Amino acid sequence: MKVYVSACGIGNGHIARCDPLISRLMGSGSDVLVSTYSDGYAYALRRGFKTVRALPINYRTGPDGSVDFKRTATSSGFSLGVHRFLKQLVREIEHMKWYKPDVVVSDSRASSLIAAKLLGIPCALILNQFRIRIVRAPSNGSSKLSDRIFFLIANLAWIYLGVLLSCVWELADRIFIPDFPPPLTISEGNLRLPKRTLRKVEFVGPMIRREDGGERDRILRELGLGGDDPLIYLAVSGPRRERQFLIEKLEAVLKSDLIRRSGYQFVMSCGDPLGRGSKRLGNAVIFDWVDDQDSLMRASRLVLCRAGHGTIMKCISFGKPMILVPTPDHTEQYGNAEKVERLGLGRILHQKDLSDIALLDAIEDLLGREIRFELSDEPDAVSRIKDYIESL
Repeated sequence: MKVYVSACGIGNGHIARCDPLISRLMGSGSDVLVSTYSDGYAYALRRGFKTVRALPINYRTGPDGSVDFKRTATSSGFSLGVHRFLKQLVREIEHMKWYKPDVVVSDSRASSLIAAKLLGIPCALILNQFRIRIVRAPSNGSSKLSDRIFFLIANLAWIYLGVLLSCVWELADRIFIPDFPPPLTISEGNLRLPKRTLRKVEFVGPMIRREDGGERDRILRELGLGGDDPLIYLAVSGPRRERQFLIEKLEAVLKSDLIRRSGYQFVMSCGDPLGRGSKRLGNAVIFDWVDDQDSLMRASRLVLCRAGHGTIMKCISFGKPMILVPTPDHTEQYGNAEKVERLGLGRILHQKDLSDIALLDAIEDLLGREIRFELSDEPDAVSRIKDYIESL
């Protein structure tokens, strides 16, 4: 069977989410071709997947990694944005006509979904944002009249664009939401599903590998760590510009004498799939990239991360409390983080407030709580999606 897996390439979240599914399909004899771009392309190559490069579509960010809606709109514009999307669509059609897949799996990529429908190929969609929201005003507190007018117009325009995008998602033969069913849905803020769509929607839970990576002591030895001090994992993710600002802040925090005397040991992954380096800062080890993030997460007492959906779902599945540092002005991440905090599974630590004192306060608060993770009936999402794909 030939399966064409198309994953959004902004950051590593979408391709990492598809990784267990790709591996499972390949393990059962399917031929899999991955289509992605930017960070996702680098990740797929590092994993050794057969991959084609898609045309990138991205958004602009500010110096602090925040989502810059104004620069994104003014640099791309509606007509240029549509033109680039159509070019991406044409490339996806070319790839599919060359590969001739039996089924297409799209993770949050509208162009691949439309291409599959135009070519008459069955298509499954993996999605946790049915309706994408934008901020009503920038977090930097700008009071300029031009900024207020821009965001007013942008929010009005986005109502219609959001409806159009929702109609595209509905083209899929099946929509798999890798999240928990209500009322525990983490991405509920972006999942206002039309009633007409519910018949093809299925909540399947986290897309994770079920096997445990091994014992904590072995993992610590491989990382150059040891002892009984609690391990704190700092998992930096997202597009390169978003990662860089957070990496610099965390490195400054890890150099603090307060952190060095804290009684904790830290491992940080900088989330760069092209990187191979590492360095030590006192009681912390910093890696450009960690191949087996799941095992490291399982060995940790607590995880600090952005509020991306995939990382949150892994933390919940592995029973790890979270310190969430959402990307400024990233509406999806703030929605995810607020739901995690309401469920009592973690704490939000705003990027501007990140310091050694704030970090230790959050760690001690979370490790001092009794946090309950009751997921005994959690489904195997990867098996469910694989079974559906093979049934086509």
